[in-house]
Amino acid sequence: LLCDACGWQADCPRCDAHLTVHFTPMPLLKCHHCDWQNPIPKTCPDCGSVNLDPVGMGTARMVEGLSVLFPDTAIIQIDRDTTKRKGSWEKLYEQIDNNPKAILVGTQMVAKGHHFPNVTLVAMPNADRGFLSADFRSPEHTAQLIVQVAGRAGRADKTGHVLIQTLQPENPALLTLVRHGYQTFAEQTLQDRRILGLPPFSHACLVRVEGKSLANNQAFLQQALALLPHRVTLTEMGVAVSGIVDAPMAKKNSRFHSQVLILSKNRTALHGLLDSWWEQALDLPAV
Repeated sequence: LLCDACGWQADCPRCDAHLTVHFTPMPLLKCHHCDWQNPIPKTCPDCGSVNLDPVGMGTARMVEGLSVLFPDTAIIQIDRDTTKRKGSWEKLYEQIDNNPKAILVGTQMVAKGHHFPNVTLVAMPNADRGFLSADFRSPEHTAQLIVQVAGRAGRADKTGHVLIQTLQPENPALLTLVRHGYQTFAEQTLQDRRILGLPPFSHACLVRVEGKSLANNQAFLQQALALLPHRVTLTEMGVAVSGIVDAPMAKKNSRFHSQVLILSKNRTALHGLLDSWWEQALDLPAV
């Protein structure tokens, strides 16, 4: 929810996340991380303007827009809101069977093992967001999801078409996937991982700390890292330890999260290090 006058956004007070606008079963703002909820304000809390607009393109917003473009076509929403009640999937299947000319709008759960034989066109909006994530595994997962979703089009003997909407049509990873298929994409991804020394060419341990503040987390992790062998010894063991960083979502449900990444080319060396170090770290005062 965004104020056109001053730029205020509806943020979760307990998480580093924006609240999501929901209109059904009742209008409210909701955090998808901690489930905090609040009524939708009529005016901006900062400037008092009434120009509050829901922005972004979630499933509900997309259903709303498609209903205007295709007033005579059934628009069927498939997401967490419409499938959480008992018997909801059976009702959705019945609705889909009764409307052979329908538009299904959903999150990635649409692609997870469901067979819709009459689907011949699949469109993926914002398909490239996962290629820009800080998680090195995200491009791999995004490519798998794109292939999986594309597989919903043209089932059985029907011809299928797939449309991928992107803000980066020249993204090398996306172009490799579309032009040469997942096998070539995977081989290129493996080559990148090899150059960067990332799994599967190394073994990783991500140490996460949750505390009352980022300062507490920093102090705890500094004490924990001080218990490790000297850096020269770690290098001789083939172990590399990153600096202390905030988690991608540093604040979640009023708790703060920090992390340290440990990489090693030798799994035995990594496990040997963790076996002795972890017991000492657990004896440190909690944060």
